[in-house]
Amino acid sequence: MTKKHSLPAIYLRLSLGLSTLIVLLVGAALITLNTQQHNEMVEQVSQGISAQLKSAMTQQVDSSVELADSVYHGATKALKAQLALKVRQAHQQASKILKHNPDLPLSRQKELIIDTLRAIRFNDGQGSIFIVDNEGKLQLPPAHPTISKTKSDASAADSSTATSAERQQFITNTLNQVKTQDELYIEGLTPALYSSDPFQTEPTISFYKMLEPLGWVIGTKASTDAFESTAKAQLIEILTKLQANKPIKLFIADENLMLLALPESVNSINETDLDKMLPENKQLVKNLIQLAKNNENRVVEARWLDQSTNSYTPILLYISLEPNWQWLIGSYVTLAEIEQEIGLNKSRLTEQVEEKLLEIAAILIIAYLIAVMIGLMFYRKIRWHFSLFIERLQSAANDNHPVSSDLISIQEFDTLAQTMNEQLNKRAKLQQDLEQLAQKDPLTDLFNRRRMDELISLEVARTKRNKRPFCLVLGDIDHFKSVNDNYGHEVGDQVISAVANILKTSLREQDSIARWGGEEFLIMLPDTAMEQAESVANKIRLLCENHTLSYEDKQVRFTLTFGIEEFDGSTDIKSAIAAADDALYEGKNNGRNIVVCNSR
Repeated sequence: MTKKHSLPAIYLRLSLGLSTLIVLLVGAALITLNTQQHNEMVEQVSQGISAQLKSAMTQQVDSSVELADSVYHGATKALKAQLALKVRQAHQQASKILKHNPDLPLSRQKELIIDTLRAIRFNDGQGSIFIVDNEGKLQLPPAHPTISKTKSDASAADSSTATSAERQQFITNTLNQVKTQDELYIEGLTPALYSSDPFQTEPTISFYKMLEPLGWVIGTKASTDAFESTAKAQLIEILTKLQANKPIKLFIADENLMLLALPESVNSINETDLDKMLPENKQLVKNLIQLAKNNENRVVEARWLDQSTNSYTPILLYISLEPNWQWLIGSYVTLAEIEQEIGLNKSRLTEQVEEKLLEIAAILIIAYLIAVMIGLMFYRKIRWHFSLFIERLQSAANDNHPVSSDLISIQEFDTLAQTMNEQLNKRAKLQQDLEQLAQKDPLTDLFNRRRMDELISLEVARTKRNKRPFCLVLGDIDHFKSVNDNYGHEVGDQVISAVANILKTSLREQDSIARWGGEEFLIMLPDTAMEQAESVANKIRLLCENHTLSYEDKQVRFTLTFGIEEFDGSTDIKSAIAAADDALYEGKNNGRNIVVCNSR
């Protein structure tokens, strides 16, 4: 074992040498310092504290403005993505209905599409799908709370299509753009399709997609007021928590100078008008707002209402303009707190100077000769220890392995090395946990869709190398919506978990299983032909059919329908998955609880 050295002992010996030498050389100059030099130093400290506070104020406000901009654009992007996803899913369902029901009359196909898409709801039931035909008439009106549930579909459609010339022109223009672009986003004030007032408009984000075979446009829309209100509330909550208990106070006001949040909390606002908080500085506030609009922000002195004492306090004030919602985000610090901090630093500095002068005078002669010799010797010693420890740490960090205790020669450095080793272990464990979360579905502990895509890609490459096909089995729980409707989502989750357990115990170790959708599962069977895959699927189907879940005094039964496709590398994998999906859809149409092989 390498002998351990005490770090305080090394520092003590170093201080007896180098500190004595420094005191000897610097102390003579400090003794001769006059009052003027001391005052200049105090003034520099005062200016430094003031500059630091101003910099912190501007940084706090500017970072809050950047956060507001990020929250705004993030919320807008998320809303657009959600609308596009719902419309594309609806478009896919409508296309499947047309594809798999070619023998039905066109009117019946349209009814199936309308009935299917009418049930789609999202955003807590506020979001829905609507359909406009190529003449601008609503075939499926958007759901809205103002439309009575007892009103027939025909009467709802009639009230929705009773439009003004302005609304009809908007619909015509939208149809023309969608026909040209296939997909279309529209933002801003748009006619309210579900309103009885033909001139009513509302701020929305809409997404439309063309259903080419029928000349229909499938779309949905969401009010920007609703998502902006949520985003604003989240932003205020975040900013209020971030600056809690800080000396620099943050406040937020809207474009009408109405306060939205103060440092204490949103609920503590007694005065809601920024002018009331700064009654002696109305013109100053107006000037600051104008400077913010011109990107010429600056820190100024003002007076702020202290609600706890109902008196006005001198402050440093900084205001910036948030560009999206035109909010005023500002920060302030009281001059009393600044003066207190400066006073503490002045007193501390004076005491330090006096103490050092006394120490230098006492030890100057005695320490001079000793400091020169001892300081040089122990300076080299401590530098060697530090260099060795830094080298070990850098090696451990670069190679991502623990620092060996045998390589450390200082006791305190050994503690630091142990701490670093603990952090490396925690990081490895965290990375392992994150990889697990990124690959597994939390409800079933099966692979998620992302991980399954990776496994399928590997199997596709192996198949193309070895010319050995594999099978994809796509299973879906029959009438799953009825389970949720009759027993609740908790029982629905139990059914999904039961299916997952059956799949895990029924398949080989080399087989891969993923929760592909809500109640949909995808199984990949390597080195498996269609006949073998069909046998496996039927085995699982029978196990599910004979499985029973107990719920209260009822027995819950469930079945699965399977679609199978064999992949031999002659087509792309997306087509193979789609073929398995087609086989599954055929099984659904043929009575469910069956296995359908696509190539047969």
